[in-house]
Amino acid sequence: MDRSLFRGVNVENAGADSGNVSGTFVQSGAANTKGSWTQLIASTAYEAAALVLQLIGFASTVRRNAIDIGIGGAGSEKILVPDLFINGGNNAVGFVWIPMNVPKGSRISMRFQNTTASEAIRASILLMASAATGLPPFYRATTYGFTSGTTRGQLVDAGASAGTKGAYTQIDGAIANPIKMFYLMVALGSTPGASDIRALGDIAIGAGGSEKIIGADFLWNHSGSNGVEPNGGPIGPFFYSIAAGTRIAVRAASNTTDTGARTFDACILGLD
Repeated sequence: MDRSLFRGVNVENAGADSGNVSGTFVQSGAANTKGSWTQLIASTAYEAAALVLQLIGFASTVRRNAIDIGIGGAGSEKILVPDLFINGGNNAVGFVWIPMNVPKGSRISMRFQNTTASEAIRASILLMASAATGLPPFYRATTYGFTSGTTRGQLVDAGASAGTKGAYTQIDGAIANPIKMFYLMVALGSTPGASDIRALGDIAIGAGGSEKIIGADFLWNHSGSNGVEPNGGPIGPFFYSIAAGTRIAVRAASNTTDTGARTFDACILGLD
């Protein structure tokens, strides 16, 4: 590899708050409702091919969150990344790398929702030029399986036998857009405060009863006070081409048979 490509790369921060040694304060709306857009930067100095979302300051109680990243003028924001599903708590810190194109001169803003009203996070975004990743950027992001009215994904039950995969749960019966790269986004389903819950999940495509696994044994842990680890739930990215119209499903195994703690909410973020 020619590592000279990585010299002099432009990296720009949107939303850092040096006075509070943190990120920009972003507040949710009513329960399960997106709050207002909050500006992170008025105009980017460079074109970016990837962003690193940095989050801190979730509620002391573990809750489900969904974050939109937008670009465009105030009042006419266009969603760049929709419904990034995060399960965080107790000032957990999340870092999510997403290779999306952001044009030079873009105003970047953020909004989010939570399962309760008026929660807050602090957020900033590192914007990276193309040479920083070595990959071409993507131009569209689509979230599958998310239910905005309850801030939930699709409920996956790991089943009554610890360490054994449960049945598949459909995330989407026919995806609207092709996928070139994806993230699995998870949250603990019925008992958000449960501790030391571990899981292994499979992602599959195809008709019910004849699923083909495209990603096996993705590992995550729920620590109780900090939510899903790593990164509050987004696991990835993983590269796999999936055609529009394809059915996607997820199953999981857990280390517990407790009927509340063994369930997980799952969504898929697809990029193309």
